[in-house]
Amino acid sequence: MPYTRGALKALLAGKPWLLPIVAVMIRHPFAMTTSELAERVGVRSPLVKRALWWLSKADAVAASETLPRRYRLRDQARIEVEEILRSSWQKERRMVFRQGDEYLLIAVKPTRISVWTVPADLVERVAEVLRVSGGCFKPVDVSNALGIPVRLASLALSVLHVSGRVSRSSGCYQA
Repeated sequence: MPYTRGALKALLAGKPWLLPIVAVMIRHPFAMTTSELAERVGVRSPLVKRALWWLSKADAVAASETLPRRYRLRDQARIEVEEILRSSWQKERRMVFRQGDEYLLIAVKPTRISVWTVPADLVERVAEVLRVSGGCFKPVDVSNALGIPVRLASLALSVLHVSGRVSRSSGCYQA
């Protein structure tokens, strides 16, 4: 079955946890085994195997017939992903993608890839508080200033940190 244009974009919109794996496949254009891919992403092989299953279902990856099997993104899928990655940032084991009126914050851990959505207007309000007030803020300080849950303040600060708009040292954020 030939690759259908837009298939990978639709898959990634529904399953954003695949983005870090696809991003590694873009940075390393040669074909890789599941263990090589898992090592580069920083996750365990079963997670990569599941991701490759979803990617092959959209016919976005090509597999070699040799043992061990090696996988690479198809050329048309690579072009689509490069468009998506233009509006992204990466720092340490976290990635941020701008998707419409929200940000996707993705954290890569050895056993899972976690995804959170954070409203863009909230991120801008948090950035404004940091810029106007100056000094060093912890998530609880931002929470109290804006009247939002501490967890949401922490996620917004993480988005700002990964995108390079604020710096962090010892759990303290400043613009």
